[in-house]
Amino acid sequence: MTDETTTEPFRVEAPGFYQLTREQYLADPCPEPSLSSSIAWTLVEEAPLLAWWKHPRLNPQYAPEEGSNMDRGSIAHAIILEGSTARVRVVKGVSDWRTNAAKEARDLVRSKGLLPILESDYADVLAMTTTLRTQLDHHKDGWSMFRDGQAEVAAIWTEEINGATVWCRALIDYLRIATTIAPGIDDYKTIKGSANPERVSKTLATTSARMQAAFYQRGVQVLTGRRIPFRFCYQECEPPYLSSVNALGAELEIIGDRSVLLALDQWQRCLETGHWPGYGDRTALASCPPWVEEAFMRKEVEFGV
Repeated sequence: MTDETTTEPFRVEAPGFYQLTREQYLADPCPEPSLSSSIAWTLVEEAPLLAWWKHPRLNPQYAPEEGSNMDRGSIAHAIILEGSTARVRVVKGVSDWRTNAAKEARDLVRSKGLLPILESDYADVLAMTTTLRTQLDHHKDGWSMFRDGQAEVAAIWTEEINGATVWCRALIDYLRIATTIAPGIDDYKTIKGSANPERVSKTLATTSARMQAAFYQRGVQVLTGRRIPFRFCYQECEPPYLSSVNALGAELEIIGDRSVLLALDQWQRCLETGHWPGYGDRTALASCPPWVEEAFMRKEVEFGV
């Protein structure tokens, strides 16, 4: 006879701010399946069925993607948010993670709740994070980022949508509420390309970042009664590790807020009906981009038609 024990998944009992492990948060610790900003973006910008597929509580076959290693950006993220290297462990004597011995050493570090990094990468990450702090300290608006607050705070709240209660969750990089520094929600992102504000502006306008900001602000406002400013800090992964501090303009804030309302409405309806549509049930007509029409007209002129 075997003694089998089962571990019940962690669940919160009420809305509030929580310090959770990343695994607890990603598994969705709410009493009922909850809406996150990434699921909200998928729901509105892609398809409800894809949102269902990616949700850990709705899809029994869901399996989160696990990277084979911790890249520089991930380690830098931990150091910046926590303000120390206490959880970082340098794995010496290996040049990459491809060998079985290297993988075992990496997994052993992870099993202890620590972050493994190759010795060859460590100096670069330290230079990256030290440079960022120096840049922020000299930034007229960004000097307060990642200071006098809490790192990796899980905000869990409820919304009343169409007469039903909807649970929501957000894992905030850095939150300042009760502080001598101005309250704020800070988000740190590393980027392989350019952190030039002009390019970041396009990224914020066209990616899930615009909904992320609105979703996080809404959660904090529900829990505190205050709408707190949200700022992104983008940093390049290559020397000289330039960074920029960015926020949504008024127009993007409005679109973000309205997108969240749309996501909440669709989420509630899909949960209630059990119907998660795909990409529509009608033939989709491809529109003609202006440049295609212009190119064809030039061909007509060229051929004398």
